[in-house]
Amino acid sequence: LMSKDSLDMTDVDRAHILIAITEAKETAIVITHGTSTMDKTAAFLDGKTGDRTVVLTGAMRPFAIGKSDAGFNVGGAIIAAQTLPAGVHAVMNGRVFAASEIKKNEKEGRFDV
Repeated sequence: LMSKDSLDMTDVDRAHILIAITEAKETAIVITHGTSTMDKTAAFLDGKTGDRTVVLTGAMRPFAIGKSDAGFNVGGAIIAAQTLPAGVHAVMNGRVFAASEIKKNEKEGRFDV
């Protein structure tokens, strides 16, 4: 939908994401998202996606830095989208989080509950 730094995302952008989700014929959806505001997007979408399973994921270490965790996280998100119940979730660092539990731990470089 967009190629935008998550720090620059607004609720208008999040509304566009929600429209794309609700108009999709698929019921399992993976969204790659910047980690800085992934929690805000998850909270915005939570409870609004109907019978779809939506999984947000991203990378704590971008490709530009090297040794990115993006591929690992996307793989986990694809599996999670196929197996989790309907709702909004995030997959990061081999862990699954409900929309309300997504919290980025900047100091440790990971997501925690």
